[in-house]
Amino acid sequence: MNNFDGEVKLTSRSRLNLYNLFLHDALNPRGLRILKAIDQVAKTYNSTPTQVSLAWLIANPTITAPIVSATKVEQLNDIIKAVNINLDQDAIDLLNQASCSNS
Repeated sequence: MNNFDGEVKLTSRSRLNLYNLFLHDALNPRGLRILKAIDQVAKTYNSTPTQVSLAWLIANPTITAPIVSATKVEQLNDIIKAVNINLDQDAIDLLNQASCSNS
C-alpha cells in the first residue's frame, strides 16, 4: 500500500506487489530521464519505445542477449522490428547520458 510520505509499503499479500516495486524503482528522476530520451529517439526513428529500448540493448557490446517476452502477437511483432533499427551514435549517446546515475 502506498502512503503519502513517499514510501511504498507492500505486504506479500499485495496483488500488485511486483508492479508497485517496479514503479517505485523505475519512476524516479533517472528513470523518467531514460523514458523521455527513449520517447525522443522513438520519434526520430519513427518507431516505438519498445523497439528503441531493444535496439539500444542490441547496440551495447556488453549485452550478449536481451531477454524479452510477449503475451500477444502484436507485442512479438513490435519486438522483432527492433533488430532492424540501427541507432546512430547521437541516439546512443543521448540514451547513455540519460541513463547515467550522476546526470
